[in-house]
Amino acid sequence: NDSINLSKYEIPAYEITVADGTDKETFLGGEPKFLQEELAFEEFDFFMQFYGGNFPSGYKNILFLADAIGYIFIEKNIQINKSCGLYFGQST
Repeated sequence: NDSINLSKYEIPAYEITVADGTDKETFLGGEPKFLQEELAFEEFDFFMQFYGGNFPSGYKNILFLADAIGYIFIEKNIQINKSCGLYFGQST
């Protein structure tokens, strides 16, 4: 198995719910918001962003910053069992 996990933490699966659109920091698709500078990832598509403070109890500080936003980008040409995404977090 060539799959990799570079993270020290694994968050259990849980449903992401955006009920009324009031959460401007957590969403799937579209364009990333609140980036501190324009970044170009030509080989990646934007997948989602999330506010770390919205995680379940016990994981709220998963980004090691109390008020951080995480961004996930997925490669346009995914290869099975290979790293295929880009993740980073930022805080102001």
